[in-house]
Amino acid sequence: MQVAVPQWYITGETPKPIKEEMMAIVDYLLEIVESMLIHLVMTTIKEELPYIIEEIEGLSINPDMPIKYKLTLSFNKISLL
Repeated sequence: MQVAVPQWYITGETPKPIKEEMMAIVDYLLEIVESMLIHLVMTTIKEELPYIIEEIEGLSINPDMPIKYKLTLSFNKISLL
């Protein structure tokens, strides 16, 4: 008896291992959840607070610490006396 790698396919097509596509699906779902969290945070931040959330460019992301967004000051929202 052998254990086979899970595969899926559409009738008439060659079966493909699930693993590669599942990793892409998980990455996509994580991106959606991150975006939803950012939108939630932005809707709860008071307008008078001088903060914005910025997306870090893909090339600048550290693979050892993959932070995609940062909270920063918005100089447009700061009113100087």
